[in-house]
Amino acid sequence: MIVSAEVAAITSRFNEMYGHAAILRNHIGIDDDRLKIVGQLQHGWTIQAGVYFDPSPYYLWNDRSAEGPLAAEERKNEVFKIGSPYLYLPPPPDVLDIGRVPRSLLAIPQHTTSGHRAREPYWDWFGYGKWLAKIREEAELHQVTVCLHENDYNDFGVVAALSRSGVCVATAGDARMQSTTFLDRMRALFIQHGMVTSNAIGTAVFYAAYEGLPVFIDGPPPDVIVARKTAEWINSEVCDPGLINKEFPGWYCSWREATPHKEEADYELGVKYKKSRAELWDILRMAVMI
Repeated sequence: MIVSAEVAAITSRFNEMYGHAAILRNHIGIDDDRLKIVGQLQHGWTIQAGVYFDPSPYYLWNDRSAEGPLAAEERKNEVFKIGSPYLYLPPPPDVLDIGRVPRSLLAIPQHTTSGHRAREPYWDWFGYGKWLAKIREEAELHQVTVCLHENDYNDFGVVAALSRSGVCVATAGDARMQSTTFLDRMRALFIQHGMVTSNAIGTAVFYAAYEGLPVFIDGPPPDVIVARKTAEWINSEVCDPGLINKEFPGWYCSWREATPHKEEADYELGVKYKKSRAELWDILRMAVMI
């Protein structure tokens, strides 16, 4: 629904990242990116809520995200579970299947941020590339691709370190793009590969599992330094084998034991909360932000 111009409306800049807001606008038939979602969309999968306390309302993916402080009685009218925006992508073109390489691996490692930088960027990524090259040899893979976040892809040293190991390097693009392009590219990479890995449990591996791909969590975790002054918050537990084994049994394993985890992915992405066009129109509050 469109919020009255007389009502105070606050949005979050994170809503537009990864094309999340654009995908939802597209689903309900709005082709005007001046209309912003009031409140917050869940930015990505986390072990907790994935939103800040302000502004509200909150558009969450699943039951896990709605636990804790957001479950308080005074917030019950501010919380809406709608599932991940990834679920609202239009069907992919059939031509993507032509490019599938069955004996291939797509790696989507945890990315760095301005507030959480790699301690030794070149050597950290070089070590990750060597680990992937070993898997390529053991599994007799035809191709290994590393999909990097733009933060790392734009670092020539990172790309060079990975390329030295003979792996392909790709990116889904600019995460700040106000279009469906970013997740379209991510999905294309899933469709074109036979298996997916990461060194952390997170958003991308749930997308891959939702698409029916075998997924495994393994490999050297990132060694990051937290900036002295940063407002960023990152949950380091997502790289912890103990937490992964507890919350997601069977995900932390080698490539030999990798299996699809469709049921868990459906839960974490909130498939049961996906809304129809009419339902989403009724739930989302939108306003023109000047």
